[in-house]
Amino acid sequence: MDQPAAFTFGNLGRVMPNVRVDGVHNWDFSVFKSFPIREARRIEFRAEFFNFTNTPQFAPPCQAFGNAAFGVVSS
Repeated sequence: MDQPAAFTFGNLGRVMPNVRVDGVHNWDFSVFKSFPIREARRIEFRAEFFNFTNTPQFAPPCQAFGNAAFGVVSS
């Protein structure tokens, strides 16, 4: 694969299905319970968990063509 000359178009398609960023998989979870005390009063218990499954979010791969780390996810 050769790099095209400066200011010219290459022959790569618009969509590259094999080179992409991982999707975001984030599950948030919450529990709510309301306890009535009197007619006009209530107490609410609330618990919220963000990123419940503790799934990591990786950075996109290096996209500098010609770099030794091209296509490597480093963070």
